[in-house]
Amino acid sequence: MNHSFEINHEKKYIHYRHSGTIERQDVRRAWEQLILMPEFSRENYNLISDYRDAKFAFTTKDIPIVDSFLISLKDILKDKRNAVIVDGPNETLFSLMYETTASKKLDFHIKTFTTLESAINFLL
Repeated sequence: MNHSFEINHEKKYIHYRHSGTIERQDVRRAWEQLILMPEFSRENYNLISDYRDAKFAFTTKDIPIVDSFLISLKDILKDKRNAVIVDGPNETLFSLMYETTASKKLDFHIKTFTTLESAINFLL
């Protein structure tokens, strides 16, 4: 599993990076670590999900499973922002699919970007 977390206390966000081929379970394991971080779960830090060097190895059939997992985190995700950085077509598709769904169902504001600078501006 090739992922890392970097916390920016000044701007109150967590930069989650994931590279290589990513299975759905890899994302879940990373999120399980993320929700244990007090900055994310209790201190209302926002999130950058950086998948620029990653390739998703899951399909639209996995969406209901991901939906269920995110719904289980509804109280933690409420009013947070998630800037997703992608550079591949499949990764862009998945991110765009969640922009509307997460906002409506979870009050979790996701936007898709191609640059770190734009992602950070969205969080501030």
